[in-house]
Amino acid sequence: MAESHVLQTLLVYFFQLAWPFFGVEARGSVVVQRWEDIQAIMRSAEDGSWKPLPLRTPRMSFKMLLDALLPKKGSRNYFAVNVGAREGLFHDPVYPLFADGYGGLAIEADPQWYETLTANLAEVNSSKAVFIVKEKAQPYTMKEVLDRFQTPLDFDCLKIDIDSIDLPILQSILQTGYSPKMFMIEVNYDFPPPFQFALEFDLECKAKFSEGTFGASPDAIFREASLRGYSLVAFEAMDPESETVYHEHNMWFVRNDLLGRSAHDPAVTWRGMVRMYWAQFAMLPCLHVGFYLSTGKWMCPKHQIREIFTELGGNHTSWPLAKMSHYLSQRAARSMFYLSSWRHQLERRGCTKACRISVAVTRTD
Repeated sequence: MAESHVLQTLLVYFFQLAWPFFGVEARGSVVVQRWEDIQAIMRSAEDGSWKPLPLRTPRMSFKMLLDALLPKKGSRNYFAVNVGAREGLFHDPVYPLFADGYGGLAIEADPQWYETLTANLAEVNSSKAVFIVKEKAQPYTMKEVLDRFQTPLDFDCLKIDIDSIDLPILQSILQTGYSPKMFMIEVNYDFPPPFQFALEFDLECKAKFSEGTFGASPDAIFREASLRGYSLVAFEAMDPESETVYHEHNMWFVRNDLLGRSAHDPAVTWRGMVRMYWAQFAMLPCLHVGFYLSTGKWMCPKHQIREIFTELGGNHTSWPLAKMSHYLSQRAARSMFYLSSWRHQLERRGCTKACRISVAVTRTD
């Protein structure tokens, strides 16, 4: 166990040193932060092919999406919900909204952040309608919390980043009558498509975030959001213009009607999501799920795609990673063997008490 943590630390340290050399010039990546450029990525992802997307790194914000999709102020209700607020400032997409006069909720369960969170939000609470909720986010209480503060059913923006049961929290909000116009949610990008992985809610669960037992995979979140009438608009990974490595690993969604689409017609299909995923995360190391098994074999689901592809009969090793993901989805039953093995390892190593982890493999023709 100690060896795995040392290796993880060395990997992160290496990327911190090397990142300037993997920046915009080396990778050919261009930072994009206009809605027009985000739309261009979405259109490219839907061109019907599996080829790698152009190297574009989205830098997202709620303000950009609101200005582009809801330019008329009367179409907004100026309410945002921040689940997992921490100190409320650093790399937090909701803070600028509060600074612009938004009301809303900052939900945080960890007492170590309360003093700083209170101070940071006091400086920008001009609306006098920003409330700090010092409670643990739990699926069976989310509706009561939102109701308590008279949250509009279609409040403008939702952010979820709690390093644990992020997907169950999203489900508890979307399944109880609330439909935010847009939301950002942190993902566990170590599990690539077509693998669906999600930590389920259990009061007895004591999961180890550092071992990768947290959150949900992009495929699992994409499935839930698509079923609930939302379109993926961007993956947000590293910032290549930053002086230090900072993992964002977020997914951004917009309600379909704001894109002129019906509830069951997302702007980005599963194929598009897969291509957008690999465009952002192919070069990155496993962030948390990375350790040696008892066999001495390194476990990192994202980096084992090529190996699994070959073991399942794939012989076109030059295929793009997105096409390999599709190949595995066509062999969902056999691919499930690997996902079940990963779940077993995480349940054994990543939990101090029994945790429930749901897994599935997206099946395509």
